[in-house]
Amino acid sequence: MEYMKMQPVITRQIVLNELVKVGIDKHIADDLSYKYYKNELTYKGIEYLKENFDIKLKHLEEKIFDIKEELINRMDSKLTKFDHKINVVENNLNVNYYYHNCRNFINTDL
Repeated sequence: MEYMKMQPVITRQIVLNELVKVGIDKHIADDLSYKYYKNELTYKGIEYLKENFDIKLKHLEEKIFDIKEELINRMDSKLTKFDHKINVVENNLNVNYYYHNCRNFINTDL
């Protein structure tokens, strides 16, 4: 029964769709899918794919890094503002506490 297992069939259209999905121009993807399907994909074609993916990957990594830095800066800014607000509230509470203590002290001495 082992010999009866079917291998998945990869059509030219499947290859074309996958190449387009990863961002390769449709005309180039069509040519590459044809060559792949006919076993005519050359080393130069494979090199083109590698360079294209490497460039796209580099751009993606740069975008991720930029977004990460932007999020870190935003979080730092928000935390600084939050710390400032906490300090203001704490100072107000301290002022009110001392005010009431002084007032109570004055009232008890009179």
